Amino acid sequence: LVILTNAQDSNHFFCGSSWGDASGNCDDREHCPEGTDDECSTEGHICFGGTTCDVKLGHGNKFKYANVDYNDISNTRFCGNGWNAAIKSCSIETHCPSGFSDECPKGLSCYGGLKCNIQDLYEEEAEKKEEAGNAPLNSIPRDDERRNMFCGFNWADAGKKCNVWCPGGQDEDCPGS
Repeated sequence: LVILTNAQDSNHFFCGSSWGDASGNCDDREHCPEGTDDECSTEGHICFGGTTCDVKLGHGNKFKYANVDYNDISNTRFCGNGWNAAIKSCSIETHCPSGFSDECPKGLSCYGGLKCNIQDLYEEEAEKKEEAGNAPLNSIPRDDERRNMFCGFNWADAGKKCNVWCPGGQDEDCPGS
């Protein structure tokens, strides 16, 4: 079910030299979830709200891991209900970079040193998006209703999660259709 909803929350706070810079370079910009300029580590960047970037679409991940060495142990920590389960279910959603289990869903623990690397997962995700040929959000005019189309079981679900964007506006664009 495609639902129109406005997604105006901290998931859209990103650093840049201007609002246009932040919105036009989502993958390369830093997320500033508290909305403060102090969160922007790049010289000359400040935090802008209401950008076309969205953490839920993976924006900001490239920046987040740009300064983390590929072999850093934090890249190989994932949640699971055991070592083998953590390996089998390693995903962006189960990543626990700090190594603390409080980053994991209830009942799961954080395991480190797995043969799974978050940087590989983000790279695979970026390749899938590129292959899918989806129009990036920042190429759609600001007042276009496609910016506010998200999948959900109902309006409240789509509005609360805003995690599966469907610019085509068709139910078939949504998982499980």
